Amino acid sequence: MDVAEELDTGVVRCRAATPIGSDESADELRKRLAGLGSTLLVDALARGSAKASHRWANPRGPTRSGERTSASTGPGPSEELHRVVRVGGAHTTFRGEPFKVWQATPCGSPGAGAGELVGDVVAVGSEYGSTSGEAGGIRLVEVQPVNRPRMAFDAWAAGARPTTGEALGP
Repeated sequence: MDVAEELDTGVVRCRAATPIGSDESADELRKRLAGLGSTLLVDALARGSAKASHRWANPRGPTRSGERTSASTGPGPSEELHRVVRVGGAHTTFRGEPFKVWQATPCGSPGAGAGELVGDVVAVGSEYGSTSGEAGGIRLVEVQPVNRPRMAFDAWAAGARPTTGEALGP
């Protein structure tokens, strides 16, 4: 893209579209986009592409994270929390110690209070935007307790022995 005074109004010399997987983490996407962008750049340089192919204008600018058109069209709370996990920012506590969730999948409500563990599922609270009262749950797949390496939830649970009803969070 050529440099322009406004945001997203420069001349685009080449582009590619790629889908984002529903379980793809930000790190996985970043690596994939870096490879795709490098390939586009090398191809454009090899062609000697001095002439712009088209102009792409979007002077509106980026949307704020979490912006929704209406509460009823947005994702449910377990999907919202799943997005936080995919970006890599899911930090909480367990028994007062730092605890990170590296991988999880949204699922149905385990019928427990917010943050409570029921097997490998954590009940999601209304603080994640529930408008229907059904908050859902999130199934833990890969976690990292304080001073320990990343591990499968089952491996962590075998050592930590969480009991049903114990909660993640303060």
